Amino acid sequence: MKYDFAAVDIHHATLGAIIANMESNYQNMVTLKSQLLSDFTGSGATGYQTVMDALGRKLDEYHTSMQSVKGAIAQTASSQGLMKVTDVNNGNRFYAIGG
Repeated sequence: MKYDFAAVDIHHATLGAIIANMESNYQNMVTLKSQLLSDFTGSGATGYQTVMDALGRKLDEYHTSMQSVKGAIAQTASSQGLMKVTDVNNGNRFYAIGG
C-alpha cells in the first residue's frame, strides 16, 4: 500500500479548516444563546429557559461529537498519524525480508 502523504496533508489541512469553522460557529451559537437568554425577561423568560436548556444540551453534544471527529482525523491522517505508522511498519517488514 502506498500513501500520497502530500495529498493526505492537504486533506488534513482542509478538514482542519472545516472543523475550525465549525468550532467558530459553535462559539457563535453559544454566545447568541447567552445573549438571547439575558434579553428575555418576565413570564416569557421562564418558558424560554427550558428551550435554551435543551438547546444548550444539543450544543454540548454537537461540540463533543465535533471534538471526537477532530481527534480521529488528527490521529489517523496527520503526517505523523496512523497512516504514517502503518506505512513505516509495512516498509520495515519488506526491509526485514530483503535485509
